[in-house]
Amino acid sequence: MSSNQIIKKLFLFLFSFLLLFSSVKGQASVIVELDESHLSEGYVSTSIKETKTTVAYVIVISKDKVSYNYPVVDGGKYPFTLGNGTYQIMIGEKVEGNKYVATLQKEIKVKIKDETTVYLQSNEAINWENEDSRILKKAQELTKNANTNIDKAKAIHSYITKNYSYDNKKADKVTKDYTPDLISFYKTKKGICYDYVTLTAVMLRSVGVPTKIVKGYESSNPDTYHAWNQVYNETTKQWVTIDTTYDATLQAAGKKIKFEKNEKNYMLDKAY
Repeated sequence: MSSNQIIKKLFLFLFSFLLLFSSVKGQASVIVELDESHLSEGYVSTSIKETKTTVAYVIVISKDKVSYNYPVVDGGKYPFTLGNGTYQIMIGEKVEGNKYVATLQKEIKVKIKDETTVYLQSNEAINWENEDSRILKKAQELTKNANTNIDKAKAIHSYITKNYSYDNKKADKVTKDYTPDLISFYKTKKGICYDYVTLTAVMLRSVGVPTKIVKGYESSNPDTYHAWNQVYNETTKQWVTIDTTYDATLQAAGKKIKFEKNEKNYMLDKAY
């Protein structure tokens, strides 16, 4: 099974999870609190008031019928990736299987000063501040002579596409709850598409380039769920689509690479 198939299954799993979450009724003790002091910066954080080591919590952030789910951790930061407006926040305590009891439900009005700052943050989607220092130092080294966001993106894109290869064996074994182990990817130089896009985002955010991980579909393979990146061009004020996984494959085959992809060939489902 390919990594893209795994990502698609994960999407369907999360959708099913949301149905289970909304169908569960009851009242659990609230031990997770929200910190709303950073709404203008584009995120909300959590704190855990007491320790229940056997209990898992999830936060669901929704707007315009689109939802993002994250496991709750003490001090966790959760981004508002759907722009300004009113968000619905739910925190749930796991009771059994994929069933959760809502411990907190509320609406939050969000007005972000600069929406690109959401894609610079270290948060539970892309926790770059806690990544291995070797990865962060490599990003600094690669971009030391680059002046613009696009120059930095091209330097890191070139490094990744020339030095990393797709791991088909890993893709066949990966599970639906897969989380990239970036230091392993960094050392072995072999991984799947989720590894590629996460490393790209971590490196670029760490050197000050607003970067998204985007999931959806690409026109040449419209039935397969895919992941790519978008980087912010501060000169044109536009997001530029790049695909390090695809370009690494072209690089290995000795084919020409075009750094910027045609956005019309990509259909966005979710962005982190």
